[in-house]
Formats: sequence, C-alpha cells, structure tokens
Amino acid sequence: MLSRILKIFPWVVSFVLAGVLLMECRSGSRELVSEPFTKFKTVTPEPVKIIDSVKTERKVEAFKALPKEEKVEAYSEAITRREYKESFSDKEIEIDVEGVTTGTLDSLTVSYRKKQRTHFYLGGEIESNGVRLSTELKGFVVRPKTIYSFGYDFNNKAITAGIAFKIF
Repeated sequence: MLSRILKIFPWVVSFVLAGVLLMECRSGSRELVSEPFTKFKTVTPEPVKIIDSVKTERKVEAFKALPKEEKVEAYSEAITRREYKESFSDKEIEIDVEGVTTGTLDSLTVSYRKKQRTHFYLGGEIESNGVRLSTELKGFVVRPKTIYSFGYDFNNKAITAGIAFKIF
C-alpha cells in the first residue's frame, strides 16, 4: 500500500503544481511594476493666446455691468487656484495627469508606470554525461520577483519543481 502511494505521490504533486501555475497564468491579473513613477513636468508653459474679441468684449462688458459685490466674487472665481487629476489605465500602462491652474495653466505633470505581466515559457533540456542522454521537458512562470519552474525528466521518470528569487 505504501509503495503504491509513493508511486502516485509525484504525479499528484506535479498535477497540483501544474494546475496552480496554469491558473496563475490564466488569471489575467496584472501587477504594477514596483519601480517609481516616471514623471514629466512642465511648469508655466508658454501660452498660446487665441482671443475671440467678440466674446472677450462681451465678458468685459458683463463684468463691468456687475454690482461691486458681484465683481469681487467674479474676480475671486477667475483667479482661484484649481487642481485637476485624471488617471487613465489599460492592460499595459497606467497614466496619471495632474494640472494646476490659476486663471491660466500653472503646471502640468504626467506620470506613468508599466504593468508587469506573468509570462509562461515551455522548453526542454537535453543533457549528456558521456554515457547516456537525458531529456527533460520544462515549464517556467516568470513573475516580477520570482521564477517558478516545473518539469519532467523522461529517463529518470522524475518530476522537478523549483523557484528562483530576484536578488538584485
């Protein structure tokens, strides 16, 4: 009974490991790379002035026609510092755009970070010690900080599994 369990055990372990690794690959989950944001920043960009004299004159006339209390409110509204933030994302990249205005654009910052995918590789190895050849089928799952490997050695009828960690 024990010998039968020992014969089946490597197969059970390999199927469970292969199932877990395949589920990991198919999950479609994306991880953000732990690198800092790459930023582009422009402060007080060169304005491009496009003036519609009719609309500008109407606004100036409307401002002049306001009572004194409302002029203060309208002026305060026009010079209020405003901050805007918008994020965009798809399956490959995440982008954050931030802008600051005080009547005109004061600064604009664009930050982005790439998303890291899980990659699955399948390959083989042939090994020779001078007497005989050894063939092995291997699979690898590459994550941002770890690499999982599994395989089957046909000559030795052995199942292999491993993990490697990113050092630097």
